[in-house]
Amino acid sequence: MAGRLPRPVPPPVPGGPGRGGARRRPARPPHGPGAARRAAHDTTRRGRGPVAFSCFHPWPGEGFEPAPTAESAALYALPEVRGAGVGRALLSATTGALVEAGFRSAALWVFAGNARARRFYEAAGRRADGESVREETGGRALEELRYRRDLLE
Repeated sequence: MAGRLPRPVPPPVPGGPGRGGARRRPARPPHGPGAARRAAHDTTRRGRGPVAFSCFHPWPGEGFEPAPTAESAALYALPEVRGAGVGRALLSATTGALVEAGFRSAALWVFAGNARARRFYEAAGRRADGESVREETGGRALEELRYRRDLLE
C-alpha cells in the first residue's frame, strides 16, 4: 500500500480552537508529565486521511524519569484495511518509536475474548504475562489480559 509512514502527532490542545482550526500542543519530551505519543498511518487513499492510529505513554505508576515500560494505550485500524498489513506496519513503527523514546518494554491490555487481537499481538512477539483484570460494564463481566514484550530483544 502506498502512503506515508507512521509519524508522531501531538494531541489537540484542550479547550483550543474548534473544528478545522484546532491548534496542536508543541512536542514534549517523551517522558514529561502527561506525555503521550501517537503515530498515525495514513494511506492517503482517495484523500480519506488516517486509516489507523496508535498511542502510548509511560506505564501508570512507574514515573517518568526514565520510564522503563510503556503502555500501548490504543491501536486501531478501520475495518476496511484489516488484513492489508496496515496494523502490522503501524505496530512495527510504534515499537520503533517506543525504543527511540527510551522504553525497554511495552505492555497493553486486550480483552480475553478478542481472539483476533490476541493472535495479532502474539504474532508480533507480545505474550500474556499472567496478569488480568475483570470489570463489570453494562451488566457484563469483561476480562482483560496484560500482554508484554521486551523491546531490547
